Amino acid sequence: MSQFPVQYYLSIFSILEGSRMGLSQFSDCSRVSALIAFTREGPLFVFDPQDLLREHVKEFREIYGEAGNWKNNAPDVSNFSFGMYQIAKTDEIPMLISFGAYSKSVFYQMWFTEKHLNCCSEGPTIRWLQHATGLLVNEIALGGNILSDSRYVMQGYALRAVGHHLGGKLNCILHRDSRLPIMDILETILDISTAIEEGVRASGRLIFCETEIIKNLRLHASFDNSVAISLSDVKHIRKLLQAVDNQEYSLLANEKKLVGIYKGKFFDNTIIADFKNGCGDIRFGSEIVCTFRDGKFYSTRHIVDLTSFETILKEVGFSTARQERLLNITRKIVQSARDERHGCTLIIQLGELQLTLAGQKLMEPLDLENPENIEIAISMAKIDGALHIDGNAKLYAFACLLDGPQRENEDRSRGARFNSSLRFTGVHLDTVAIIVSEDGPVSIISKGEHINKAIKWKSIDRVEINPPELKTWLKANGND
Repeated sequence: MSQFPVQYYLSIFSILEGSRMGLSQFSDCSRVSALIAFTREGPLFVFDPQDLLREHVKEFREIYGEAGNWKNNAPDVSNFSFGMYQIAKTDEIPMLISFGAYSKSVFYQMWFTEKHLNCCSEGPTIRWLQHATGLLVNEIALGGNILSDSRYVMQGYALRAVGHHLGGKLNCILHRDSRLPIMDILETILDISTAIEEGVRASGRLIFCETEIIKNLRLHASFDNSVAISLSDVKHIRKLLQAVDNQEYSLLANEKKLVGIYKGKFFDNTIIADFKNGCGDIRFGSEIVCTFRDGKFYSTRHIVDLTSFETILKEVGFSTARQERLLNITRKIVQSARDERHGCTLIIQLGELQLTLAGQKLMEPLDLENPENIEIAISMAKIDGALHIDGNAKLYAFACLLDGPQRENEDRSRGARFNSSLRFTGVHLDTVAIIVSEDGPVSIISKGEHINKAIKWKSIDRVEINPPELKTWLKANGND
């Protein structure tokens, strides 16, 4: 039987699952966990439905073991008002991001999620966990809420997480509240990323800063104030970005409108949106805060991850120099296809014997270490069919057709590139297929198996009303 009202656990369940779903869209697939003590006297409970914390038992034993510093160093929360909390000290745990607090309604809570290797900035994710903390403080103060919509609030928190991080950074530099309408700016950026002008998506740079700062800048060209271009006029801004798509110049905007074209160095108290064919990143000064694509924000970089391919090259015994050469060439072709939003397939043969693929063969293979040949290969990748490359980074053919017997692991939801690569590599075991989908994802297939398939954590399908106490949980995981 639970020690506390069931509504408490319903609130925790909603916030956990909503945060997991939202962060899995904002970052790579993610898990979310929490340590919660409802009262100073009560035990510290573990809410870890997907075993995120179990991978760090040693660290948790050191931090939360016999010393009990989380409780001994706690503030007096008896006089805290509704919604008030004091941020708790967070200890560095490898590959985890955390945020926690003390409050009157929830004496202590600490939230955790994965730290992804290709993360731009931890700031928005920390803000996400901070909002989970504040939401639980309020819901428990109200007795828990069976009809709570906190799951949906946390799931769709990406824009506000980015905005609160940027706002905090700006306020810290300015020593006051920023006058920039940050949430409106972020919505404008997302709208521009989906806007198409004459069949082309946006490229160029857009800088936002306060009027007081702009007064001290020398603009390359100033816009006539009598015809103001509002930040909400997405179509007009998208059209004007064509004038600065070479990245040397930037459109400059203040709190309300575009003011002109700027050429000069970046400065710290500005928000910068770099567009490239509708994709891009948001910077605060020199820091990349997040990326965006097709109307959504992401915490991860646009850089292609070829870790699984690198592992294969090591396993087959390629020298370090040979690995780096092949990885760099592959990355250039794949990154270009992804940036240009067209699909392509690379068949890389790691064995010594050369296959003969049905396609456009070359009389002499192109050495892809030559920069000119790389550019040619990038163009060839736009044509339907696969590039045929060997382990020495030589291109033998393009527009190649792939065949093979049907396999049980084919996925009808994926296109012909993906499934034909499963078939082909299932027969030709010394080949690796790297497939770029038009919508961005990169798949790596070896021996008929999709080897870089993203982990998808199952939804939390039940409310945990009898969570383990931390001391019990540590004892149960004593051998880890």
